[in-house]
Amino acid sequence: MKKIVVGVRGSKLSLIQSKWVLNEIKKKTPDFDYEIKIIQTSGDVDKKTAIHKVQNKDFFTDNIQKALLRGEIDMAIHSMKDLSGKMPEKLMLTEVPKREDPRDVLVLNGNYETLKELPSHLRIGTSSHKRGALIKEPLLEPTVLSIRGNVDERVKLVKENVFDGTVLAAAGLHRLNMSEAIDFYFDPKKFIPAPAQGILAIQIRKADSKLLETINKIAHRESNIQNKSERAFYGFGENQYKIIGGYCEVTDDHIELFAMLGDQDQYIKGSKKGKVGEERKLAEDLFREMSEALINEK
Repeated sequence: MKKIVVGVRGSKLSLIQSKWVLNEIKKKTPDFDYEIKIIQTSGDVDKKTAIHKVQNKDFFTDNIQKALLRGEIDMAIHSMKDLSGKMPEKLMLTEVPKREDPRDVLVLNGNYETLKELPSHLRIGTSSHKRGALIKEPLLEPTVLSIRGNVDERVKLVKENVFDGTVLAAAGLHRLNMSEAIDFYFDPKKFIPAPAQGILAIQIRKADSKLLETINKIAHRESNIQNKSERAFYGFGENQYKIIGGYCEVTDDHIELFAMLGDQDQYIKGSKKGKVGEERKLAEDLFREMSEALINEK
């Protein structure tokens, strides 16, 4: 097998999660040989613009996808939640490997046993409309402030008291061996995470069928079911709503999709049950019901 050139972002987290994927492939295909190529995306260059003000939906993946189209790399590895619902026609996603923890977590600058102990008016750093809205449910009148930076940079800002706390993905902290920084885990059925949070996307050119076969050896059944449902829901709403959340629970051959939809001033939550194989239809039906409910509330 020829050496595969893999495009990734240069952050510590990106490199760790990409090497994990590549090592998993190598376990299944011992002669798999690769070279990592670091590529800066628009999100790596622009570290000042608040995420909710960014118009480019592939802010953290754009230049990597362009390199794949130009043939400069053979494969790209992204965080699935960084990919927009649409991609260049000549590219495709493989099946996904096992998902990391999908939950959002709270990192604080103090020691607390329960959320009820937290004082009011905490300064919570997040650039996510969804997290900013949800954090107002468990906390008493928090002040939500914009924050940018890698996971370790945001944790550092909290520990240095620039913020009282921040909401992050458990997956990133686990992969960085920073789980000790986590103070509270949120229930993904209530504090609904970004669709496909904790799932890694492996992107290749559609013409590379042999590479597809090699990568799909590390496919994980439950993670792929969740990804199909959550990504479908995201795809229906990405051009209409600022707040989109999705978490799919899989129990044997049954699934339940928990979702969140809205904008800065108004959002609703909903859920719907179905069967494995109905991921897209379930997402479409739930999205339609929630969209109609939002319209009726206005």
